[in-house]
Amino acid sequence: EPHVTLAQDLTQRPAAELAEIARQRWSEYPYQRVFTVESLTFVRNTSKNVWVDLAHFQLDPALSIHR
Repeated sequence: EPHVTLAQDLTQRPAAELAEIARQRWSEYPYQRVFTVESLTFVRNTSKNVWVDLAHFQLDPALSIHR
């Protein structure tokens, strides 16, 4: 399934630097910058490199966020 990884194994400084790079790349993306999010799953990577689902949320299709 398609997914978006927000952050993984990062301290605050590299995360902030990578967030700035992501903002720059997103602003330069030549195609439509809109996508539909139908659900959210929060996960944790274990010491054995296995992803464990912590929480799953099905989003209400009537909600819309515009920026």
